[in-house]
Amino acid sequence: MKFVLKNINLLNYLNPKNICRIIKIKLSDVFEIVAFPSFKGNQLDKGKYEIVSATKFNNGVSKYTNDKNENKLIPKGIFTTANVGAGSGYIFYHDKPFYNGGNIICMNPKIKINLLNTFIFTNFINSFTDGCYASLQSKLKDIIFYIIN
Repeated sequence: MKFVLKNINLLNYLNPKNICRIIKIKLSDVFEIVAFPSFKGNQLDKGKYEIVSATKFNNGVSKYTNDKNENKLIPKGIFTTANVGAGSGYIFYHDKPFYNGGNIICMNPKIKINLLNTFIFTNFINSFTDGCYASLQSKLKDIIFYIIN
């Protein structure tokens, strides 16, 4: 079973003069699932570093911390989804380092993804999975997607 983003009009709108190439890819070719250890430390309402956990609100951020542990700090440029709870199946992009608050799956891009494709990817996947992690996990390899390069 293959799933295709059919809204080519959107892609043409974003690329009216064919300034960029539109590439057809499989998501499993672009992302790898990576595991990061969970953060155990002071959790605050405000702080320097975000703690991402199983929530669909606030880009997955549930708390903050001022603690710095280089071994557990997840680098920027990672996509996350919760594997349980209300946030399961929703994809978020993180443009700064953060900590794993637990119950999240991290997806590391294998290629450089620009800001436009980040927006398209997260919105497409969020609408496709409808917040269902099982749907995302079982079909990730089969999703065909178009990116602008």
